[in-house]
Amino acid sequence: MRTLFVTLALGLCLGAQAGPPHDGPPDMDIHIAHMTERLGLTTDQEARVRTILETTQDEAEGLRDAAHQAIEQLRAARASEDDVAMDQAISLVLETRAEAEALRGATQEQVREVLTTAQAADMVLAEITRRHRMGEMMRTHGEQKPPGRDKRLRGL
Repeated sequence: MRTLFVTLALGLCLGAQAGPPHDGPPDMDIHIAHMTERLGLTTDQEARVRTILETTQDEAEGLRDAAHQAIEQLRAARASEDDVAMDQAISLVLETRAEAEALRGATQEQVREVLTTAQAADMVLAEITRRHRMGEMMRTHGEQKPPGRDKRLRGL
């Protein structure tokens, strides 16, 4: 299931590794429909959330493209075993991830300001649940999850 908020910003770095970029508007429409259904958004809230997401869409797409390029640079540098190029590419990947997280956080904050307290709580809980499920899927598929993550999410 898609995250309940800011799919565009959230997928910047992770989506960059998964495949080609997605088209903005259809995904946004689906995303907003999910938010409306799960959080019970009013027509006014839905319009305000749409405006927030549309405003950040271009920046998110630019960061997604930058993430694709940075990852490809890192792969090429790794293949060539060029330490200097690898260091530069690693820095670029990490900078892009940090920018994506900053955009995601700012967008989430803007969306939370549109919501009631109960809706904001539901949104945060849904995000925590989604991340927990992603961690479960990673473990199921044999990938390692970051250390300490279980302790924070235990009991959800």
